Amino acid sequence: MTFLKSISVLALVALFAGCASAPPPPAPPKKYCADGREVPKWTLMGAAAFPGDMGKVFYGRGEASNISNHSLLATTADNRAIAEVAKTFRVGVQSLMRDYMASTSAADKESSEQHVENVQKTVVNESLSGVIIADRCEYEAKGIFYSLARLDTNAFTSAIEKHKELGEKMKEYVKANAEKAFEKLDAEVAPK
Repeated sequence: MTFLKSISVLALVALFAGCASAPPPPAPPKKYCADGREVPKWTLMGAAAFPGDMGKVFYGRGEASNISNHSLLATTADNRAIAEVAKTFRVGVQSLMRDYMASTSAADKESSEQHVENVQKTVVNESLSGVIIADRCEYEAKGIFYSLARLDTNAFTSAIEKHKELGEKMKEYVKANAEKAFEKLDAEVAPK
């Protein structure tokens, strides 16, 4: 009996030693922009990549792919990033999504099909002064071009003050909506 217990203990020790010495899994491969730097966090996270700027800056992330004309690819990503910033102020969206799936099986054969169609029309009715493209990243491995638009609220407010053609009522409307947007953002990200 003691011989059997000894073998059991040795087997457990060998099992735990084998688990402890297993190498850690390899890190996922790094992704790089065409300019050689690592793909920035904002390409996946958008404005959430800049938590220290909340309340001071609006960000918009644009992405474009499958466009062979490089200039059009970059312009499309830039315009989408700027549109994301503008959406923060006022957006009208009409959306239609149709989703179809079917699966048929007979004996040991199965056939499935899927069709998803998404049509969206977004109308942004704002003129924004002070929006700049703060960063770009072309992820060549996937053929994706990313743009980051940035609107500093101080620069935006200064630009509004400079435009004398804007009536006083419009100035107050824009300022109030900017403040409301930041209040909503602060409420959503406040620790609970």
